Amino acid sequence: MPALGNALGLPYRKNGLGFVGALDAYLTNLVAVYSVNAKLVASYNGSAIRVRRSSDNTLTDIGFLGNGSFDATSYLAFIGGGNGFAHTVYDQSGNSRNQVQATAAAQPQIGVDGNGQYYLYAPGAGFGTTRMQCTGLSIACTDFTFWTVASAAAYAFAPIMTRDNALAKERTIMNYSTSIAPTFQDNATGTVASIGSLGTSVYSTIWSAGSGGNKLSNRLSTTTGTRTPVASTINELNIGANAGGTTWAQNSRFYLGALWSEDKGPSADFAALATLGQTLITAAQ
Repeated sequence: MPALGNALGLPYRKNGLGFVGALDAYLTNLVAVYSVNAKLVASYNGSAIRVRRSSDNTLTDIGFLGNGSFDATSYLAFIGGGNGFAHTVYDQSGNSRNQVQATAAAQPQIGVDGNGQYYLYAPGAGFGTTRMQCTGLSIACTDFTFWTVASAAAYAFAPIMTRDNALAKERTIMNYSTSIAPTFQDNATGTVASIGSLGTSVYSTIWSAGSGGNKLSNRLSTTTGTRTPVASTINELNIGANAGGTTWAQNSRFYLGALWSEDKGPSADFAALATLGQTLITAAQ
């Protein structure tokens, strides 16, 4: 189990020596991981995000500093007096499953909270506009684990979702302003099963489904669900998208998210990931 991060929510260092990513202990079956706020995998050497600035629509890549934090200085110098929008959020897993949105009107805006931590959010109309996608995948998956740190400013938010296009099967974490309800659509019956956990100011959530038993964690409280998925092939992995369309509530924040093609709960790994989500983002404390 990895050591907990510092109070500032930065990625980890080990004994003051080389950089250690917060997810370095969880690389097995890691499908993809996204974060504008921090570098989460030590072996990842790419940029954090490809930014479009509002003043002239120029694009540039912004990376991470040596301690793993977002290079805010370079970002702010690039956007100047305007705003920054996400064209690409790079996958830190090494699998190159990047989230891309080339249409300017559909790109999430880049924000920073009162703790200096960066996130993506849906400006303007939200639901009807903002989404990011990674399509053209072919990942055989039965058991899986979602992990995300996000917050909802409106009544619903879909921070990360997978879809099997052949079967129209979806797995989603929905983050509500007063509760969490991840959903799993079982096409064999045509119904959607959800696991709910009440709580206010929801930030860190994790959901595993599979042979180990479905389990949801809202911060440190947990509940056990009842639905086990059947085998399918992941063709899409999206942020702020569901059922082929946008479901990103206006001003809702996405800090980071990851997907594994294995069931990590209930187990020590599951509990550690639930704690990790809190630890990385100060607002989730």
